[in-house]
Amino acid sequence: MPRIDTPLSDVFPAYDDLMADPDRRRITVEHAPTMTMGLEWNESDFPYGSSRNSETAMWGAPDKYRYVLRQSIVADPGNSFQYSGGATVLLGDFITRGVGKSLLEYATKKLFDPMSITDVKWTKVRGDEDPAGGLRMKPRELAKIGQLVLNQGRWKGNQIVPQKWLESSFQESATVDEKFKYGYQWWLGPYDQRTRNIGIDRLISEYGHERTPPYIGNLLNKQL
Repeated sequence: MPRIDTPLSDVFPAYDDLMADPDRRRITVEHAPTMTMGLEWNESDFPYGSSRNSETAMWGAPDKYRYVLRQSIVADPGNSFQYSGGATVLLGDFITRGVGKSLLEYATKKLFDPMSITDVKWTKVRGDEDPAGGLRMKPRELAKIGQLVLNQGRWKGNQIVPQKWLESSFQESATVDEKFKYGYQWWLGPYDQRTRNIGIDRLISEYGHERTPPYIGNLLNKQL
């Protein structure tokens, strides 16, 4: 995985025709997990399956990475949040090229096997694993991931995910709206009376496409 301050132009040298744009060269690796690349993208106004939906259009393009990277710059990188499955697809490429394995192979070795998570599937689009929305898990096994996060990356005495990386990923990197902030692929918040009543003072959530959130909070703080 490249350093978070690495320019995307260094990570995708095959697209140097696009990256010749000095404004585009300001986009770094960190802008992908925080969804602050500043590129035009719309997954909100049109349903998935519509050609006007940016993620659907990306999967229909001859080259999905070029499709993401060639979008018009509409904001300064790092200054404006825009939900983008395309940003997560770029992250998937960083990982698979870096480790020389598929997402499922790598996740199985580093995460699922050590946690005895066995019933998982990673769906594909046009033959490629979908980093943005392809992982399928049963609720109880997904809850194990929540418990891992609550335990600062540890599972049954073993450090599965570096604690410092988790702490960094939960930092507020972008403002979504009046309720939500965003970290490294995490939605942060909201804080309201309902969640306080069940003992959660901070919510960390990984939403799906329809914002159906498996919240991670004190509610999960029990043995699984």
